[in-house]
Amino acid sequence: MRRIYLFYGIGLAFVCTISCAQVIGIEDLPEIAPRDAAVLDSPRLEDARPPPSGSEPDAESDASIVLIDASPKPIPPNRFPFDVAHLHQDDAWTGTATLTLVQGDIIDTSNLTVANTTYDGTEGDAIVFQPLSQLGGETEIAVLHVGSLTVNGGTVRASGHRPLVILAKTIRLTGLLDGSAAYTTPGAGGESPGQGPGAGSIGSSTEYYDGGGGGGSFGQTGGMGGSLGTDDSFPGLPGQTYGTPELFVLQGGSGGGEGFIGSSICSNALGGAGGGAIQLSAAQSINIESGGGILSSGGGGAGGIQCDEDGRNGAGAGGGSGGAIYLQAPAVVHTGILAANGGGGGGGSSRDGASNAGSNGVPSEERANGGQETGTFGGPGGCGGSRQGDPCDGENSHINSGGGGGGAGRIVIVSAPGGFSSEGTLSPNAIVLSE
Repeated sequence: MRRIYLFYGIGLAFVCTISCAQVIGIEDLPEIAPRDAAVLDSPRLEDARPPPSGSEPDAESDASIVLIDASPKPIPPNRFPFDVAHLHQDDAWTGTATLTLVQGDIIDTSNLTVANTTYDGTEGDAIVFQPLSQLGGETEIAVLHVGSLTVNGGTVRASGHRPLVILAKTIRLTGLLDGSAAYTTPGAGGESPGQGPGAGSIGSSTEYYDGGGGGGSFGQTGGMGGSLGTDDSFPGLPGQTYGTPELFVLQGGSGGGEGFIGSSICSNALGGAGGGAIQLSAAQSINIESGGGILSSGGGGAGGIQCDEDGRNGAGAGGGSGGAIYLQAPAVVHTGILAANGGGGGGGSSRDGASNAGSNGVPSEERANGGQETGTFGGPGGCGGSRQGDPCDGENSHINSGGGGGGAGRIVIVSAPGGFSSEGTLSPNAIVLSE
């Protein structure tokens, strides 16, 4: 469904959809039949005059005038001058108090706590943190209503099974709001290893030859797991990309596929988890300063397992995909970092020991490194996807191959026409919309 916004100014009408900003001059508007906007079914002017002094009004000959208030209704101070994405508009309101977060604070979207504090309440209260249904999606979201938000240096973690939405009048980040996955632990609203609509699959195995796990996908397709390429050993495949570039549904990244070991005693290596989903909507402005930013990258896939009990060694697991970042305000100024990169795939193991996990998605434009193999018979894991490039496939090996890298997620920025400025880092590339 297409959302249309109209902004009228002197001599111009701005017509914007969710995917474009079009300017139409007054001369281009269709002709409209003249009408007195202040009078509904107006009678003749002489019929509207008051009766002569001392006489009674004649109900049959005198007509009343019904005036229409053409002035716009004032917006309540805790409401938004635009439709907030992903929310039913009855739920789109700000709190009244300033919330300042510092190094080590955690926003938990499962338990609905901020720095171990619950904020129950209703519209009009200072701070409220509540679960709400998402407009247009099946995923429930955790919505934090504040008057203004400041992340004051350091790193604030966002974790839990729900995507995070923060509503405020103004938002200022001088530190990092981090909803990234950490290896097998998903970010806020991200998927667990091997889970999600873009999850990578596990590779197949023979007695000795194990295929690496496929990388998770979201905005980019993840990397394929490595394989020796025999008839009995096939790589784990990446998942399918999903969602829309405009993020009509707010959802996190998907997990990477497991690295196969073929042991009845030891478990497969786990894929990286998916990055989280974070939305900031401000009625006035969002300011991301140098040193500040939002992260929702995928986790690194685990390295291949060495099972001492039966002497078997396994392939590396796939990296998790990056998640989602959605910013919405009339003015968005960005000089920090926005990153939703994929995690690296894990390396394959050999007789010399377990191999290394892939790196978590990094807070830059760089691609996360795949895990290094051990010994002669392991294959390195593939790099994660970022603005720098697509994720890499896990490398083939003589025995145990590497896992594929996770694909990057999605970034969307919505502002008033000309309201977005950026000298900061964006990885992957952002979709920038006007409304």
